[in-house]
Parts: sequence; structure tokens; C-alpha cells
Amino acid sequence: MSKNRCPACRRALPVNDGAFCPYCGAALSKEEKMSEQLRAVLNAAGKEADPVKKHRMLAEAREAFPDCLPVEEELLFLGRLHERDGKNPSYDVIKCFLLHPYLTPKEFSAAKRDAMQRELFHHEQLERCKALASDPDVFLSHYLERLSEEFVRLFLEGSTYYMRSFFGFTSRKNAPRLLAEPAAQMIGNMAADEALTPEERKALTHAFYRGFSRRMDGQTEWLRQEMERQGISMED
Repeated sequence: MSKNRCPACRRALPVNDGAFCPYCGAALSKEEKMSEQLRAVLNAAGKEADPVKKHRMLAEAREAFPDCLPVEEELLFLGRLHERDGKNPSYDVIKCFLLHPYLTPKEFSAAKRDAMQRELFHHEQLERCKALASDPDVFLSHYLERLSEEFVRLFLEGSTYYMRSFFGFTSRKNAPRLLAEPAAQMIGNMAADEALTPEERKALTHAFYRGFSRRMDGQTEWLRQEMERQGISMED
């Protein structure tokens, strides 16, 4: 199997000479196929735990491989983590934190929610990635899904409040059931967000559902039940 990845959805490509991604349909040009050198740089950056070093590695990769979507995407998802202040920690530097107003809306002012929504859909780095993608809408869908999966991992699955730890221990096998309620609430809040366009609401709710499903290994039966109980539906 090829180690190349689609520049839009980032899934591993099963062949080396295909014209289109078999998963998302994005066009594949020779220029988009990842060189061994670029793959090595991205793999090394992906394993780097220090966000400052990771940002430096990606910045150097941008210089070596200008207008390269995989590099720009990793810079997009790194967010401002490399700017974190150890003396004054803030979740704001974590990119997927942009979804938190849909989990706890009362904790954010209207101005703060507006600013986070603008960054979620219109940040300059996102626009740069969309401009480089063969299909901007496909990339946006992929971006929102990846962001959602990271949010579920960090802020739902990583929360002792939602995971209900027992003497400090939690069991991941219970996550699909325990996280169904907060995930359904988030989808409901996304679907009801009039500050977003109908297209944005549809893209966000569907991407969050897919991101949750990916993180929960496809176990969405409890989420579907909770959405039905709360009367939540997503736009088709």
C-alpha cells in the first residue's frame, strides 16, 4: 500500500498513480504527491512533543516546501500552542478549543463566542489551506472533522467530569455511552447556532458526528439515542 496521503482528507492512498482520492474524490496531481523528504519531516514533526520545536520544524518545512498543503495543515492544527505561557496557562492556544462554546456556552461572552466562530471558519491559515486544496469544501469538511475528533479526545474523553472516574480510574470502553449526552448537546447547539450560515451549521454538525464516531471506533448507537431523546437532528 502506498504511504502517500491525500492532500485534502489526509487518508493513506492505496495506489501511487490514481488521479483522484478514492475516499474524498479530491484531484491528485504529481505536485501534491509527498516526497520521501517531506514525509520524513512531517513524521518527525508529528512525533515532537514540544510545540515550540514542532512549530520551528514546520516553519522550516514551509521554507523548504512552499505552498505545500500537508505542511500548512499541520501549522493550522498546531494553532498557537507554541505561544503557550507556562505562568498563565490558557486553553485558547489549543486549536480545537474553538469548539468549547458549543459544550459550555454560558462560560463565554457573546464577543468571545463571535471571535471564536470567526477563527473556526475564517482564520487566515484556514483560508490558506483551502486555497491550496484541490477542493476547498472537502478540505473544510476534513478540517472540521479532525478538529472535532481532537476535541472529543481532549475535552470530553480527557475529562473526569464526563468520564466519571472511579478512584481516579476511567475505562475507555464506556466512553461511547458516557460521552453521548455532552456530544449530543454540542450537536444541538451547533445546529441551533444562528450566527453560522446554514451551510456552516450543516458542515459543522456532520463533521462533529463523524469525528465523534472516529474517536469512538464507530460506536454511535448511544449518541443517536441521546440525539433522538433530546429531539436533535442534523441538516441533510
